[in-house]
Amino acid sequence: MNVELKGIEIVMGDKTVKLSIAEAQKLRTQLNDLFGEKITYVPSAPIIIERDRWPYWDYPYRYTTAPTTAPSYPVVYCCTE
Repeated sequence: MNVELKGIEIVMGDKTVKLSIAEAQKLRTQLNDLFGEKITYVPSAPIIIERDRWPYWDYPYRYTTAPTTAPSYPVVYCCTE
Protein backbone atom coordinates (compact mmCIF):
# COMPACT_ATOMS: atom_id res chain seq x y z
CA MET A 1 0.00 0.00 0.00
CA ASN A 2 1.43 3.35 -1.01
CA VAL A 3 0.27 6.33 1.09
CA GLU A 4 0.96 9.90 0.07
CA LEU A 5 -0.01 13.00 2.02
CA LYS A 6 -0.67 15.89 -0.37
CA GLY A 7 -2.18 18.47 1.96
CA ILE A 8 -4.41 19.26 4.89
CA GLU A 9 -7.98 20.54 4.85
CA ILE A 10 -9.13 22.63 7.82
CA VAL A 11 -12.85 23.23 8.38
CA MET A 12 -13.80 26.30 10.45
CA GLY A 13 -17.56 26.50 10.71
CA ASP A 14 -18.81 26.96 7.14
CA LYS A 15 -15.36 27.85 5.76
CA THR A 16 -12.81 25.36 4.44
CA VAL A 17 -9.09 26.08 4.04
CA LYS A 18 -6.81 23.75 2.09
CA LEU A 19 -3.10 23.85 2.91
CA SER A 20 -0.21 22.29 1.03
CA ILE A 21 2.43 20.40 2.99
CA ALA A 22 4.76 23.42 2.96
CA GLU A 23 1.97 25.71 4.20
CA ALA A 24 1.01 23.21 6.92
CA GLN A 25 4.64 23.07 8.10
CA LYS A 26 4.75 26.88 8.29
CA LEU A 27 1.47 26.84 10.26
CA ARG A 28 2.91 24.25 12.66
CA THR A 29 6.02 26.40 13.20
CA GLN A 30 3.84 29.42 13.98
CA LEU A 31 1.65 27.41 16.37
CA ASN A 32 4.74 26.04 18.13
CA ASP A 33 6.03 29.60 18.53
CA LEU A 34 2.67 30.65 19.96
CA PHE A 35 1.92 27.69 22.24
CA GLY A 36 5.33 26.05 22.62
CA GLU A 37 6.37 22.66 21.35
CA LYS A 38 5.43 20.27 24.10
CA ILE A 39 4.99 16.50 23.93
CA THR A 40 3.75 14.83 27.09
CA TYR A 41 3.56 11.07 27.58
CA VAL A 42 1.03 9.96 30.14
CA PRO A 43 1.01 6.22 30.90
CA SER A 44 -2.38 4.58 31.27
CA ALA A 45 -1.45 3.06 34.64
CA PRO A 46 1.32 3.73 37.17
CA ILE A 47 4.47 1.72 36.59
CA ILE A 48 5.77 0.21 39.84
CA ILE A 49 8.98 -1.81 39.88
CA GLU A 50 9.66 -3.63 43.14
CA ARG A 51 12.83 -5.61 43.74
CA ASP A 52 14.09 -7.57 46.68
CA ARG A 53 16.34 -5.44 48.86
CA TRP A 54 19.04 -6.25 51.33
CA PRO A 55 18.41 -6.67 54.19
CA TYR A 56 15.39 -8.72 53.19
CA TRP A 57 13.68 -8.29 56.58
CA ASP A 58 13.38 -4.55 55.90
CA TYR A 59 11.26 -5.18 52.80
CA PRO A 60 7.68 -4.20 53.79
CA TYR A 61 5.70 -5.83 50.95
CA ARG A 62 6.93 -9.41 50.81
CA TYR A 63 4.08 -11.83 50.04
CA THR A 64 4.26 -15.57 50.59
CA THR A 65 0.78 -15.99 49.08
CA ALA A 66 -1.29 -13.88 46.72
CA PRO A 67 -2.88 -10.81 48.31
CA THR A 68 -6.56 -11.24 49.23
CA THR A 69 -7.75 -8.11 47.42
CA ALA A 70 -6.84 -7.22 43.85
CA PRO A 71 -5.15 -3.85 43.38
CA SER A 72 -6.81 -1.26 41.14
CA TYR A 73 -3.79 -1.21 38.81
CA PRO A 74 -1.92 -3.95 36.91
CA VAL A 75 0.78 -5.70 38.97
CA VAL A 76 3.61 -7.85 37.63
CA TYR A 77 5.42 -10.08 40.12
CA CYS A 78 8.94 -11.16 39.16
CA CYS A 79 11.09 -13.58 41.12
CA THR A 80 14.62 -14.93 40.72
CA GLU A 81 14.41 -17.51 43.50
